[in-house]
Amino acid sequence: MMGYDGELGLCRFMRDGEPDIGEYIRLKDSTGMCRLTEMDGGGEMVLVHYPDGTMPDGISDVELVHASGAIDESDVDKDMDLEALRDGRARTGFILDEYRMGVLDGPEAGAALFARLFPSS
Repeated sequence: MMGYDGELGLCRFMRDGEPDIGEYIRLKDSTGMCRLTEMDGGGEMVLVHYPDGTMPDGISDVELVHASGAIDESDVDKDMDLEALRDGRARTGFILDEYRMGVLDGPEAGAALFARLFPSS
């Protein structure tokens, strides 16, 4: 098993006046896309800027955030799935970011974190 050291690009933006956050993806032609992931694993891709930097109608206040993270090999149980660990950390961080941005209020964020940390079998 190997450790993990990487960076995730996030984008925060307003869509039709509502805040959103997701994973930022820059295409080869410099178009900016944001992958929005739902708690059920679904989601959508949103165009946040064109190659020239302008934003489409309904999109505003695009902010790019780079979050780095590291998982040392000694921190991970040999039987643990590293991909599942990364996914769990990302989902927890995503919930916290949505709370900080005002997408979720306190009770909604608490319920989402509880469901994330204690999934029903």
